[in-house]
Amino acid sequence: MLQSGDIIFRRGNSPLSRTVMAMDQSSSFSHVGLVQIVKSHPYVIHASTGKPFGRNAQVKIDTLEAFLTKEYTTAVALYRVRERYRSITKQAMLVARGYALEKLPFDQEFNLETEDSLYCTELVWRAYLQGGIDLV
Repeated sequence: MLQSGDIIFRRGNSPLSRTVMAMDQSSSFSHVGLVQIVKSHPYVIHASTGKPFGRNAQVKIDTLEAFLTKEYTTAVALYRVRERYRSITKQAMLVARGYALEKLPFDQEFNLETEDSLYCTELVWRAYLQGGIDLV
């Protein structure tokens, strides 16, 4: 069963996904988000590059089905922080949801030094960091 705060990775087959994976050959995935359960339905908070690329590129909340559509997904993995960190997970989810409500733009520079725009991995890292865990 999915839980809020689960970290969901996907590998895609788009040119952008292949580019991301070529830039980080140690990774098996090209995109990541945080699962949020709302009234028993799973959603994913993630920094989207937009469709088409660049249009509405921002942190957003999609249904799990939309996040994992066959058009964009060839593999999926799910990770969960240990149970003893559940209170931190709740805080991380509040932070991530806040990013989505603010509609922070997608960080096309992939710059960890700025907080006014985020890319997918940065969103997950910053949300948990503000919650109290440095996932790095």
